[in-house]
Amino acid sequence: QAITDISKQHPLILLRHLNNINKKLLEDGSGRGSDQQRLMKRGRIFGRHPSGDAVAKVGDHTLKVTIVLWGYSFNEPVWDSIIEVLIALPLEVVFTCGVKIGLTKILETYLKLFGVQIVELNSESNIIRVRDKFLKLIESFRIHNTKAFSDWLQQDVSNWAKVGKVHQLLSEAGIEA
Repeated sequence: QAITDISKQHPLILLRHLNNINKKLLEDGSGRGSDQQRLMKRGRIFGRHPSGDAVAKVGDHTLKVTIVLWGYSFNEPVWDSIIEVLIALPLEVVFTCGVKIGLTKILETYLKLFGVQIVELNSESNIIRVRDKFLKLIESFRIHNTKAFSDWLQQDVSNWAKVGKVHQLLSEAGIEA
């Protein structure tokens, strides 16, 4: 709540840090901090691959191997609160200045998480709360800066594991644009 209050009073200060916020979201989605240590389990949601754990044979021993890729776990309160802070900012500011300095990268990181949880893990229930708030943010973006929103929908995001444009990733996440 305190961050939200400060952000309302000084939105440009928060917007200057959008790239750092995105880096932290990407770190959180990996389950590892910048020092490659595992992140705390409190508040984390863990997805499991639909085909289960893999089995590895090492000498005479058989081991169960859990495959963990980006987006298999995330700290829901962190992802949730970032959207709440963005929604609390003056919308004209976040959707004009924010678009120029990193907002769309954050939105794409959310889409990446949704894609992993829904498409790869078949765990849509893990992201319901975050996705609902994300929908509100996207709708505000569409209303307050139609041109930038349309441009963003056509942006190529092929540098991920997936190939395509933002509007395709929105569709995968069950979001109609």
